[in-house]
Amino acid sequence: MWTTVARWTQMASGCTALIIAKVAAGRCEMSNSPLTLAGAHQVSDQRWSWQKTRRFRMSFPNEYLGMPVKIDALDHENRAFFGYCAKHDLRLQQCNDCNLLRYPATTACPFCASPDATWTAVEGKGTVYSYGEVHHAIQGAFRQHVPYLLLLVELDTQKGLPDAYDGLRMTANLVDSDGQLATPEMIQQIGIGSRLRIVYKDIDEHVSIPLFTLDEQAKQPEKPWRYPIE
Repeated sequence: MWTTVARWTQMASGCTALIIAKVAAGRCEMSNSPLTLAGAHQVSDQRWSWQKTRRFRMSFPNEYLGMPVKIDALDHENRAFFGYCAKHDLRLQQCNDCNLLRYPATTACPFCASPDATWTAVEGKGTVYSYGEVHHAIQGAFRQHVPYLLLLVELDTQKGLPDAYDGLRMTANLVDSDGQLATPEMIQQIGIGSRLRIVYKDIDEHVSIPLFTLDEQAKQPEKPWRYPIE
């Protein structure tokens, strides 16, 4: 017996396509029938099939602050990274050839192009390298949360490598110690040079999102530099 699943998706060509998947035990067939913006119907002969000997893996959809979180089934690097985060364990890929760590997760080393790497534990502490303070959210799901901070955090690990101005820098939201978006009062304490530590927002048993909060045990700058806001 066939089960029909339909969803709309945005194509790279600018067309909107209705993806119809027929899933049966041991086999899946998918047809792609795009609709152009002008409404003309085009039929594509693209078809995919998985035999019984292959495992058909779907992506798992989740939400963060009302926005969908999705990691594609074939995105092995990001699945591994967020899988470690689900264990509250920050690990980055370390190249087996040049020994440099990298972020975000990639299929090859950006420094020497080697495809061989090992997931290495990293201490989740660092300094605010830059930030953006959002007061007018473009995405409707975030409007109820303004103001909030988008952080660029430079980790203490591998600072100044491979060159003096390089480093491992992660983007994240500023949150409190429980993983909730920071209050306006907490936001006013943060500036370039503030010391932060990592915390995790659990989405499900497979995925946690790495976020940052103030490091209470670290020495903070007396007056961290903040962008002037009129």
